[in-house]
Parts: sequence; C-alpha cells; structure tokens
Amino acid sequence: MNINEAGLNLIKTFEKCRLVVYNDGYGYNTVGYGHKTSLPVGSRITATEAENLLKTDLERYEECVNNAVKVNLNDNQFSALVCFTFNCGQGAFLGSKLLKLLNSGDFKGAESQFSRWNRVKGKISRGLTQRRSAELALFLSEV
Repeated sequence: MNINEAGLNLIKTFEKCRLVVYNDGYGYNTVGYGHKTSLPVGSRITATEAENLLKTDLERYEECVNNAVKVNLNDNQFSALVCFTFNCGQGAFLGSKLLKLLNSGDFKGAESQFSRWNRVKGKISRGLTQRRSAELALFLSEV
C-alpha cells in the first residue's frame, strides 16, 4: 500500500515546508518536510525538490507499516499509520502498543493509543495533540 492524498496532506499540514536548511534543535540539519540533510544551514532548495524528498522519505515509512501490520487496513487507516510513523519514527511505531493491539485485531484499543503519543520531553504538546487527533480522524474515516 501507499499513502493516499489525505495522508500526504495531513503530513504537509503538520510538517510545513521549509525551503531553507535549518537546525531542528536536535542536532540535525533539516529542510523541506522534515528531511534530514547534509546541506549546511542556510542552503536553499526548491519546492519541487522538497516534494521529491518527501516522496522518497515516505517510501521507507510505507514499507515499515506494510511490513509491520498483519491485519487488513483500508487506505485511510494505512495512511494515518504512515503519518504517525513519519512523525514518531519507525522504532517507536514498531515497539508501540498501538501496533500490538492492531495486529491482535483490537482496532478500538489501537485507536485509543493515538492520543497517548502527544508529549515532548514528558510534557503534553498542543501541536502533537492536534496531530494525533487528525491522524485518528483519518484512521476512523471512510475511504
């Protein structure tokens, strides 16, 4: 499966596109839609380059979700999980209770896990709370 338009738009809404390389505060130079780069801070890319970087980056998150999830998903469920994994990271997704519940067939239990991933350094983040709500809404929506 591949991320759908709704999932792609969700990522773009929360990641924003930055065409100038910046330090992300965790020691990584970042550009476009959260792409880690070796380009120096202040370097510029085009909007087309940012789109291409995002599509390339998403391939590994799609592969992660495709390989990890053992139950049937609709396009929106899959896309919501790719968005979640893109933000939280593959390791976090693979070790999550969300994935364990989902793979056991407990969709309701898995749904309840989205909201638990809303903290930065132990503190509730309004932005992550909004993002998880949007991901859950996508996960629950009909295709």
